[in-house]
Amino acid sequence: TLDLSAGGTLRIDIESETTHDRVSVAGDVLLGGSVEPTLSEGFNPAAGEWVIATYTGTASGSVEAPAGYRAVVEQGNYRVVLRKVAMGTVITIR
Repeated sequence: TLDLSAGGTLRIDIESETTHDRVSVAGDVLLGGSVEPTLSEGFNPAAGEWVIATYTGTASGSVEAPAGYRAVVEQGNYRVVLRKVAMGTVITIR
């Protein structure tokens, strides 16, 4: 079980599009804190997606992400994904 309580921070190093930290949990994840991505020197993608956690049980709660990022819990895929949204991206809600 991973318990990322309110006030807790999961720090993730991102070196490239394919190389980054990932937490693998055999069990449940309880979310309530935040994620703090650190990009390697010289790596600054306009947008991207990184699987930052996988789990085998259930997930509850949500994770806060810094400006320009979104943390998404994908229940059906048993993973938590960090997405960097390109600045100037327009999102239309219908």
